[in-house]
Amino acid sequence: MVEELAIRDWIAGRAARQPYARALLSASAPGALSFRDLQQHVDDLVERFRGHGIGRESRVAVALTDGPETLMILLALMSMGAVLPVHPAAAEEPLDALVQKLGITAVVGGHRPASAAWRVAEARGLTYIAVETDSAHLGDVELTSWRATRPQAVTESGLDDIVLYITTSGTTGNSTIVAITQRSLDRNYATHGRLNGYGPDTRAICVMPFTYLFAYVRSSLPILRCGGSLVVAPGYRFTDMRRWCDTLKPTCMAATPTILKKFTADSRSAGWRPQAGVLDRFHATGEAIPDDLRASLLETFWARLGTNYGKTEASPQIATVQPDDDLEPGAVGRVVAPWQVEIIDEAGVVQPTGSTGRITLRGGHVNAIVGMTRETRFDAEGRFLTGD
Repeated sequence: MVEELAIRDWIAGRAARQPYARALLSASAPGALSFRDLQQHVDDLVERFRGHGIGRESRVAVALTDGPETLMILLALMSMGAVLPVHPAAAEEPLDALVQKLGITAVVGGHRPASAAWRVAEARGLTYIAVETDSAHLGDVELTSWRATRPQAVTESGLDDIVLYITTSGTTGNSTIVAITQRSLDRNYATHGRLNGYGPDTRAICVMPFTYLFAYVRSSLPILRCGGSLVVAPGYRFTDMRRWCDTLKPTCMAATPTILKKFTADSRSAGWRPQAGVLDRFHATGEAIPDDLRASLLETFWARLGTNYGKTEASPQIATVQPDDDLEPGAVGRVVAPWQVEIIDEAGVVQPTGSTGRITLRGGHVNAIVGMTRETRFDAEGRFLTGD
């Protein structure tokens, strides 16, 4: 287990230990931000958002294209209140339903007020904060408010405050909203970083959308939390990946099996592979792992693959497979402390090793699902029912 830290605390710690080390890189803008730059930008955004009426009781929908500035905005807002990331091209009706269900108080979006996010904010009389970035200057962010409220007091979100709402269907097929605390978030990405040995020599590329918890706890924040550098890209496109590998030289990437299979197929079709030391390690999760993915990545990129079993509701991840582990095909990995796994039958009786049954958990942290009571998620013995 790792020490649980608030977002601004671990950023400040990194800035103190390695102030001039590269932290954030853009897939499109030149240059890089050091950990000291990252701290200064996040601190500045916190103060400016307070001036626009955002505070500890705020619930903010963020509808922005992914990039390093978006990540900094998310880090600043999660240090202050609760954030709902939404796709910038989200349709108006489902977005309005989420805004109403969560009691969203402000919306952060693009400068051109023609999006569904703008229309929903206008219709509901919410503060809308428009974001403009400068493609020539990494980290530059301009904020403009419509219908701003009064400036907020200087208060920080606590470790047990909800800082992130993620919509997920998981393996159930039913859409739910998971409420994630700052403690749970940090425990998840800090544990993942330590289990995978990330450090100052790690450079990752994040192509996962920030509407998925995966983007935070696997693709981006574990690297920064452990002192590595991060390239934040606006999604996957093969021609861009080739260029980024040649110029930015990422060492690893975490993505869904669907993206990794697409990447290997595109690479084979183009007869291309990155140079030695570039993208020599991948991590896959979020979907069932195809049996041939590990061999395919090794053949195409000379790269190793790590995987894990987890749930948006569970922190930290439940089980992990490291690239050098020699486990049976289909294994989801060794159980991660402090979780304990029990397999039960339909009557709730614990089954012996090797049995088929329902997966239940004890010991770790379970995030709340909005509108769902504890009784529907835990059995009489206090075990979390995963639904798997």
